[in-house]
Amino acid sequence: MPTQLRQLPGMPSLDPTGVRPIRMIGDATILGGDMAPSEHVDILRTVPLFAHVPTRTLRKVAQMTTDVTHEAGHDVVKQGAGAHFLHIIVTGNATVSADDSHIADLGPGDYFGEIALLDGGKRTATVTATTDLRVLGINATSFRRLVQADVQVAESLPDIITDRLRELDERLRH
Repeated sequence: MPTQLRQLPGMPSLDPTGVRPIRMIGDATILGGDMAPSEHVDILRTVPLFAHVPTRTLRKVAQMTTDVTHEAGHDVVKQGAGAHFLHIIVTGNATVSADDSHIADLGPGDYFGEIALLDGGKRTATVTATTDLRVLGINATSFRRLVQADVQVAESLPDIITDRLRELDERLRH
């Protein structure tokens, strides 16, 4: 198991290689400065929710993101818990389950957490990292502001959610 580092108040921490500042939130490691903002924009562009959003807006969204890593076995989100982040997978894999039933496998480019962020409700599923998992996270407050401020993002949501529900329905039938 990797060394768990904790940031002391007012003191920068370094990862085990001594290269980049980090801080811990629960079991997740928050990395600082790993990717250039343009890389965040490129990743966001692959997400259907942001596919038709102008580059200028994507740059603003990229500034809202947090680079987070989760160790294999960690529940990134738990069914029934409050929603705090939309997660976009950069590297690694995860499984989605609800009521102890496997629903889906996720990998780079997949995202989760948008439904609970929209309605402020509880998580509808548990997502568990099956490998070390690196995600870009957008916090709930920033995400809601984005939806309210950007017509293209707001207009894409019904289609995205409908697609998600149809995908879930299809998986549950098989």
